[in-house]
Amino acid sequence: NILIANIYNTYLEECRQSIDEKLLNAYRDDANPIYSAFLDVLDIDQDDNEFKNLSKRYHISDIKKLDIKKYQENAYFKNIKINTKHFDKRTIKYSEYKPYECFLYDELDIEPSSFYKEITKIGYFDKPFKYIEVLENDVTWMSITPHEINTMDDDIKTVTGDILVLGLGLGYFPYMAALKSEVRSITIIEKDKQVIELFTKYILPQFSNNKIKIIEDDALSYLNHNKENYDFVYCDLYHNAIDGLPLYIKVKSYEESMKNAKFLYWIETSILALLRRYLILIFEENLDGATDKDYIKAKNVEDKIINQIYAQIKNKVFISRKEIEDLLSDKSLKELVKKISL
Repeated sequence: NILIANIYNTYLEECRQSIDEKLLNAYRDDANPIYSAFLDVLDIDQDDNEFKNLSKRYHISDIKKLDIKKYQENAYFKNIKINTKHFDKRTIKYSEYKPYECFLYDELDIEPSSFYKEITKIGYFDKPFKYIEVLENDVTWMSITPHEINTMDDDIKTVTGDILVLGLGLGYFPYMAALKSEVRSITIIEKDKQVIELFTKYILPQFSNNKIKIIEDDALSYLNHNKENYDFVYCDLYHNAIDGLPLYIKVKSYEESMKNAKFLYWIETSILALLRRYLILIFEENLDGATDKDYIKAKNVEDKIINQIYAQIKNKVFISRKEIEDLLSDKSLKELVKKISL
């Protein structure tokens, strides 16, 4: 899983805009030109037997051509329009996926029956696709792309009643949820004054209803003193699974005190996949002879999480593969998270 993730990360961080029509023409006679071009920019030999086996197992060649109309006709994309604006170190603007540029378009697929294999979903458009993003010091800080649309879709379909949203961003989740007649109100907690200013000045006026209320506060601080009742709490405080796991652990601790609310978490599958990797790492270290003394010091939050996971399972004895698979299940991981304190 880590090896495959590194391949995709290398592409996304270093080669994302390298595939174009000229490169594809060089592989026009191949069975899968976009896959051949993808491997070309990564300098990977697709005839290498070890890689061929890996590619088949992880469906690396399944790079999907996406229906551009599906996203262009999305209500947020159709109705929310912006002009380029600068705020101190931040800029809101339109960016663009170039034709044949590959990108993540959805959440991981996890295959429990195949050692929790993680399948990454990569896709492309054959035409330019514009999307809104905010840059901070010229680095993408938030954006509304097909990945955000797809990874929020199930939760948007789920929510009803009164909703608490932790994290504002560009307001995609609140906008789409507010369109539902089953949703009465949406309270958004955001601590960044500039994000609130940007949203209320340029995006909120384009909403078609008045279901939105914004509170300037830290999300965890708000949860500490909250007295309101909500039907759903949607957590969107992070950019990816790595910076999301610590916040996921912290927010999870409030589920007990807000029993009437159902908590939903953006990219929860990816966050749990990261937690699962930590568990497997502990098993590997145990087989290599690690003991209690190896789980005392913590140089960072990741170490602290791993140390606490170890403390929870160090006295367990596993006598079957099923017991280990049960421990690695989503249900078990969600229970384990509740025992971690950061």
